[in-house]
Amino acid sequence: MGLFQNLKHSIMKTRVLSFYYHNGIGWVRIFGKGLSWKNLHTHILLFGERNGYTKGIRIGKWYVSILK
Repeated sequence: MGLFQNLKHSIMKTRVLSFYYHNGIGWVRIFGKGLSWKNLHTHILLFGERNGYTKGIRIGKWYVSILK
């Protein structure tokens, strides 16, 4: 019985949707998987993004990457 109560408790605490957006930068997560984006006219690329350590793509004026 204790195992099922713990499982139910962990499922009930799982967030389905989380998001953030402010001033041209943001991210969204659905069931723990997500995307982040950045407006390149407002924000510069960070060191890891410029040199390929962080994987992402440029789409017009936006930089989009997958959240881990």
